[in-house]
Amino acid sequence: MDEVKMKQLVELVKAKLKITWNEDETNSRIRDIVEAAIPTLNHKLGVAAFDYTKCSQERNLFFNYCMYEWWDRIDEFDRNYSGEMMQIRIKNEVAQYAKPE
Repeated sequence: MDEVKMKQLVELVKAKLKITWNEDETNSRIRDIVEAAIPTLNHKLGVAAFDYTKCSQERNLFFNYCMYEWWDRIDEFDRNYSGEMMQIRIKNEVAQYAKPE
């Protein structure tokens, strides 16, 4: 992911978490969360890559994943969002299957 999109995602996550202060430690932690969330969610959703800067169901899930990680509750994420992850995964699998060869 390019640096511009990474910075945009970090700022979007900070806004979602209502983080209004600007400290290096906080910014570093949010960036770490975002960097870890991208490949994790891509795997869970069955996609090779996804642009989480675009408004979508996937982005909403991305924000929630980051929120759970921020509050050290990531172990609860899969249980609470398994249905939504399954819907997105099925949507992606159908789109991949329907893609002409």
